[in-house]
Amino acid sequence: MSNMVSNKRGSLKLWLVLILVTIALFSLSSVLFIEKAEANTGEILRRDYYGTSASWYNTSYTSLPLPAGFEPIDFYNSPYIYIVNPSTGEVLRRHYNNTSWDNSSFTSVPLPAGFKPIGFYDGYNYYFCIINPSTGEILQKTYNNTSWDNSNFTSVPLPAGFKPIGSYYGYKYYFGIINPSTGEILRREYYDTSWNNSNFTSVPLPAGFKPIGIDDRYLYIIHTNENPTVTLSSPEQNGIYSEDPENCTLEISGTVNDANVDDALTVKYTINGLNNYTNITIATLTANGGNQPFSHDITINSAIPEGTHTLRVWAQDNEGGMSTQVTRIFTVDKSSIGSDGESLIRAITAEEKAYNVDPDTGSYTDVTSGTLGNSFGSNKPFFNREYTYYFNNVQSIFYDWGSTATYIGNNTIRVVTSEEKAFDVDMETGDYTDITSTFLVDNFGQGRPFFHRTYEQKINGSGPFTFHDFGSTMAYIGNNIIRVVTSEGKAFDVNKDNGRYTEITSSFLVNNWGSGKPFYLREYTHNISGESNTFYDFGSIMTYLGNDIIRVVTSQGKAFDVHKDTGNYTEVTSSFMLGNYGTANRPFLNKTYAASINNSTYIFYDFESTMFFTDAQVPSLIITSPDVQAAFDTITLTGTVCDTDGDDVTVSSTLAGVIKSVVVSNTLTPQPWTLEWDIDTDNIPDGIYTNIAVQQDDGNGEVCTAYYQGNICVFGPGSNVARKDIIYEYDDNGKLNRRSSITYP
Repeated sequence: MSNMVSNKRGSLKLWLVLILVTIALFSLSSVLFIEKAEANTGEILRRDYYGTSASWYNTSYTSLPLPAGFEPIDFYNSPYIYIVNPSTGEVLRRHYNNTSWDNSSFTSVPLPAGFKPIGFYDGYNYYFCIINPSTGEILQKTYNNTSWDNSNFTSVPLPAGFKPIGSYYGYKYYFGIINPSTGEILRREYYDTSWNNSNFTSVPLPAGFKPIGIDDRYLYIIHTNENPTVTLSSPEQNGIYSEDPENCTLEISGTVNDANVDDALTVKYTINGLNNYTNITIATLTANGGNQPFSHDITINSAIPEGTHTLRVWAQDNEGGMSTQVTRIFTVDKSSIGSDGESLIRAITAEEKAYNVDPDTGSYTDVTSGTLGNSFGSNKPFFNREYTYYFNNVQSIFYDWGSTATYIGNNTIRVVTSEEKAFDVDMETGDYTDITSTFLVDNFGQGRPFFHRTYEQKINGSGPFTFHDFGSTMAYIGNNIIRVVTSEGKAFDVNKDNGRYTEITSSFLVNNWGSGKPFYLREYTHNISGESNTFYDFGSIMTYLGNDIIRVVTSQGKAFDVHKDTGNYTEVTSSFMLGNYGTANRPFLNKTYAASINNSTYIFYDFESTMFFTDAQVPSLIITSPDVQAAFDTITLTGTVCDTDGDDVTVSSTLAGVIKSVVVSNTLTPQPWTLEWDIDTDNIPDGIYTNIAVQQDDGNGEVCTAYYQGNICVFGPGSNVARKDIIYEYDDNGKLNRRSSITYP
């Protein structure tokens, strides 16, 4: 084959011109490939395989794209280029300056599965040879044979990443292979048992090019790559999505096709203007020449804002090919969050904004309009303290968000403020009632549930200046109990009705306090004019989600689910804190602001959100019996119960080993229940009874327990108490008043 195209050389001057033009064109092409490579141009380049240049040069041959499905074979009967369709076995050829592919008169014999063209071999006849890269087996046929025959050549598998480049004569006949990525060329004689170093220089192939042949001096490559094509079956054009679980999935599905078998395909998408949804890979596939399906789901969450968006989907291959981008317009409408009784978290911030937040995804909707009413300001439920100091006649404003809130049922929010006030607020309208006198009873102050830290600092020798940090967060956990955690590292259970509390720090605040944990107090120090000054910002808010779980969000941008009984926690930041935390216009608002002191600027912090969960599935068994009871004939416990499914509910309790129960119906709304023991008939011993468990069971696995924590004093028939001399009356507040003395024998 020494008479091949190596003898086709132009003058040195012509080559220099071609080189310069090719370099300029190739540089321009490289830029264009970034967006979309030109498909299957048929351009032919070559290089001297012993040359030291790192460039491929224009051959001045006509550029003619390969017909769909065809692959290069080799040069043969110089100066002809041969190509084959592996599926049909049809062989075409053309003179390198021809403008069409012509019939070669070769018989058409499909290539066996897994085989690739490797070139021509000149023995007694010219043979068309093919190779199985995995096994190294070589088959051959003459141009008019009707089958592939054993070549008797040794079988040597191709190393990973290498492709056939043809056969050539260099004192002996050789098959050559190349690694397109590195340009390394190996060769072997037909009967060798290994692939050997060719001593040819290594120059990587440009994107989209494949080897087309080799002669006694030059290696030739041709641009054959077909761009992949993408067809979308979903999403539909102009679809509308929301955070509703039934409509929060944007499905991208379709097919990709690449005629270049074995190309590595990547399907990608971008949502315009959203950094977290840019150039995202949907699927990676190996092209098989047919339509190959792909599918990917995008969950609509807080990272995808309301409004109209453009989705772009495309495919690209490892040869630089890229499909046309397929676009879909879609709209996100978040107004449905919180509608139709859907469970939600309501967050209220110092920016006088209210948000509905999906407890699962963190997606949110601004619902400020119509929900806050006139509830913001001093002596109102939602209070943001702003106070001013002057340092060297320069004004500095400081902030302290002073409200904590929790949902207590019946569309009512309980709020406590740093002004030592308590309110019940209508969740929908913002209308409120001041309940300070009945709820904030001896439970506000240092070492108590509701704690407002006021501390003094001397600055620049002046002062002291008083700073503020409201240090309480609360969550109604059912059974008439509000759980409170304070910036003093204390935890309390507070009675929803009368404000009485029990400290539970030792059992609840167990390894969950500190930086990176659910309950976090930011303590930071500024050195001002040589004086060290420490400042505080309590950085946790919480709400009860039901099923014993308290959701906590911190000023460090973290979220946790905390067990209400043990204090054990799981971080849920990655699934819940998605675009809803920031320094402005977010449900979880961490204000960072600058204050100028003595011509220097210092950064201060204030976590400015509170939140509450509005699902009616919080434990709904409530005990309404008085805290103190004297029982002479009967013992009575009373309360209300509701069930979100409206099931019939059994309420039961055991006292002195005697079980009493009652079935309550129509429980979609709170319904009253009563349990009663006859002291004589039920043999209830005299004594004081407390911490009595009352259980709710709907028969479907939903069980809830509440505890009567008051005192029932039993004076039975054998107590020798002169009951006829005793009159007990209850006042309007449920307090038991003794009107005469209990007389013992």
